[in-house]
This record gives sequence, structure tokens and C-alpha cells, in this order.
Amino acid sequence: ENVVYPRGRVCSGKLKDVLQEIVTRECKSRLLIRANQVIINNPADGVNKGYLLTPVSGLLFQSDDSDVTTVEAPQNKGASEAKAAAKKTWKRTCLLNYRLGPGDIVQIQSRDLNGKYQIVSGVHKGSPTGTWTTEIEFKVAG
Repeated sequence: ENVVYPRGRVCSGKLKDVLQEIVTRECKSRLLIRANQVIINNPADGVNKGYLLTPVSGLLFQSDDSDVTTVEAPQNKGASEAKAAAKKTWKRTCLLNYRLGPGDIVQIQSRDLNGKYQIVSGVHKGSPTGTWTTEIEFKVAG
């Protein structure tokens, strides 16, 4: 929403908190601060930085995955199927990629998933004695 303040607006507090309040509550948008960049956009839209996850580029196998990647053209779905797919989320693990975060659009190509998805949440895990992975939960990009 494009909010207009005809007489201006007086704010007090930390800049980040004031911006967060204005952007999220008054303008119904999303505020992301990553790598010294401020991103303000529609909450339904993601931030597309060109991430591609395939078994070759770091997507780790699951027990139900195979090492064959198929690339298919998207097919037209019915309205009810599209709504059901939009609410469904998936979880996958990839090699550690600290750049992946909520709101990012990532293209995934694996045996069972092929398309663009929006990350809902994620966890970066690693230790000197263990494996270094990123676990992401994502939904179909709108």
C-alpha cells in the first residue's frame, strides 16, 4: 500500500524498528535486511537471486530421491490443484549455503521436484566434526 502522510510523521526509536513498523504494519509489505541490503517487497513475492539446486550443485539425496534429474515443461493445472500445491511445503537438505534464507526464490531440479519455489524457513548446521548442511522448507513460488 502506498501510504501518504499529509502532515508528515514523527518517529522515535531505533531506525530498524521504526522501518519495520512502517513497512509491515502500515504498508502491508515485507522488510528484509541481508548483507547490508534493505529489501522491501510484497510478502507474496520472493527475492529471486538466481539460486539453482540440483544434485550436481549441492542438493543432497534423500532416501526417495534418485540421481536422475529430469527437466520438464510446466503443465497447466486446474485452479483447485494450484491452490493445494500453493499450501503444501517440502523440506530438503543441501550443502551449506548461508545465502539461502526465508523469502528467497530457488529453482530446484530433482527427480520429484522441478520448478521455482519460495523458501519459508531454513536452518544452517555445521560443526568441525560433522557435516555442513542447510535444511530448507519451501513452497511453490507465487
